[in-house]
Amino acid sequence: SSFTAQNQTRIRVTCKTADDVYKALQENTTGSLEIILTRKKYQFSTPLILNANVTVSARSRRTIKFNTAFADFLFYITAGNNITFKKLRIDMDDVETKSFISSDTSGSSNHSNLTITDCLFKKGKMQFFNAAKTTVLNSIIITNNSFTDNKGMLFNFSHELDKKGYYNVEKLVIANNAITEHKGQILAMQRTGNDESTMGPNLNFSNNKLNDCKSDEPLIHLYGTQVSAIANNSFTNCNTKFVFSDAIRIFEEFLHQSIIEFSNCFNKISAPVINI
Repeated sequence: SSFTAQNQTRIRVTCKTADDVYKALQENTTGSLEIILTRKKYQFSTPLILNANVTVSARSRRTIKFNTAFADFLFYITAGNNITFKKLRIDMDDVETKSFISSDTSGSSNHSNLTITDCLFKKGKMQFFNAAKTTVLNSIIITNNSFTDNKGMLFNFSHELDKKGYYNVEKLVIANNAITEHKGQILAMQRTGNDESTMGPNLNFSNNKLNDCKSDEPLIHLYGTQVSAIANNSFTNCNTKFVFSDAIRIFEEFLHQSIIEFSNCFNKISAPVINI
């Protein structure tokens, strides 16, 4: 059973079972809800629909194992909400979904925000975060996390291919994270079309430590980002390359749109770092 405490700003629900989590989400669709996980294993039969301002945290620092039936995603961010994951240590080995987190797929124009901080995610075999086509987030802040022994793209923003200048997030910050023994792309961002808007997306990828990261595709692939700051990262034994757009676009971005800060430490790199 769960225990609910309410104060002026947030409802906090301790959840011992997956059913407790579903119930908390169903009963609290307005205001702010904090779900506090207290057990070592949760078996989810259907996706978790985050349709309020939801924070997911854990009572202790021990690893929590998630188990799911197959689905497109485990967590679904309904448009217009602020979602936070904090102080979690999640074993995703038994998560059988295409994505761990998905943004809204309905085409809503309501903007969301996502924050993930002080977490560990390990043994995933899926996209970690998938930005659905036509979705819009004001900000995604990924700080002070560890991603260990995962397979698949971590952050996918590559579905806007209609050449209309659309993009999925205004500000993306990936900073102070440790990414270790990863197989697959870290980040792919696409913004296509001739829209000369200077709005977004704005990327800050800084102070991250990447060790033993391998990918058949470019580790980081950016196309059409308005401002890209990639600074003070450490890449050790990462045998792949980066791609910043095509030659014409990268020249245009350097001159007119993007501020590219590229001061990183590379160790044991066995393929070209930058490919244009």
